[in-house]
Amino acid sequence: MTILTIDKKELEKIKVLSVVKNESESRYTFEKKNEFIPFLEKLLIDLGFEKNVAGSFTHDSENEDQPEPLPYHALEEMEDLVPNIKNEDYLIDLFVGHKKVILILRYNKDKQQEISDKIFKFAEFKK
Repeated sequence: MTILTIDKKELEKIKVLSVVKNESESRYTFEKKNEFIPFLEKLLIDLGFEKNVAGSFTHDSENEDQPEPLPYHALEEMEDLVPNIKNEDYLIDLFVGHKKVILILRYNKDKQQEISDKIFKFAEFKK
């Protein structure tokens, strides 16, 4: 598996392909690009996940001792993965397919707008 080093300061906004939301779930579909990984890490931290949890979801665990910038898995080499994580507020599933990534966030209290605001700090709709 290829490991990447991505400069987080120079990232373009991630492209959102579709959004489906209701009072207990938000589902976002993104283009499958390697830049999705640092976007996901930022989002998870913004949603209250501990940095080490977000990092374990996005980084190559064999290289944890490396100094910044941390290495990322090459998302474009991944397919048919369904990792999930949770904290007190969210259960998150990530579906990595052949051309798309689907991020599903489940919650007990309606958080549709809060999640949307956080995602669109780092993402935009594809034109």
